[in-house]
Amino acid sequence: MAAHQDLPPRGFVTGSGRCGTTSLAAALNRTAVSRAGTRVRARHESHARELVRRLLVGDQDGAVALLRSIGPVIEVSPYLVFLEDRPLPGVPLVGLCRDGRRTVASGMNDGWYYWTVRPREAHWSRLQPAFPGGRFEKCCRFWSWTYRRLLDWEAPIVRMEDILDPGPERNRLCAALGLSPLAEPLPRKNHDRVGKAKFAVLTMRRATGAQDWTPAMRATFETHCGEMMDLLYPGWRHTGWGGGA
Repeated sequence: MAAHQDLPPRGFVTGSGRCGTTSLAAALNRTAVSRAGTRVRARHESHARELVRRLLVGDQDGAVALLRSIGPVIEVSPYLVFLEDRPLPGVPLVGLCRDGRRTVASGMNDGWYYWTVRPREAHWSRLQPAFPGGRFEKCCRFWSWTYRRLLDWEAPIVRMEDILDPGPERNRLCAALGLSPLAEPLPRKNHDRVGKAKFAVLTMRRATGAQDWTPAMRATFETHCGEMMDLLYPGWRHTGWGGGA
């Protein structure tokens, strides 16, 4: 075991959060196989509390050292985007995204910029950049910020919607991580009912989707996410605002 811990991670997958990292990590951990035919393990948000603590106090070196210590697994975690630089450049890194309308709606329902609601709590959302505007605008800005950062890191970005079932995009993800193609379908939803219910109680809000946004909210989304949506989801402007969180 100690010898394994001296080996670097096999790969990283990261994104904005609320984009499918939980489902992907579970699927990879069940069935991932390297191109050499050996089983590959995956983890979701390894050492999350300690990683967040180090990031909150600005200990970037300590955060990277913690990631290096997890051993030869595929680490799937949205917290990686909060590092100042791409972590361990020799380790493959892939970005995972989900339609920004669904992601922002889900983030609003499940803790993005939670510190604006409960300012005294040392919540992980304090890692999110302190953009101007209200909470909804901050969430929109954060979604675009995440994928600009991943593009700056020259990470390939795959869309969760395209890897739910076997196909070319899933094969591209596996190739980037040095894996054989996965045959198992991914869950369509992460049923985190407890988390959503807890946040709804704390904020006195009901869960909503993009279809519930006001015209002003839709305009805010277009202003701050439109360019990135055009890049990652060409044609999205003609598909309506349906879909929930």
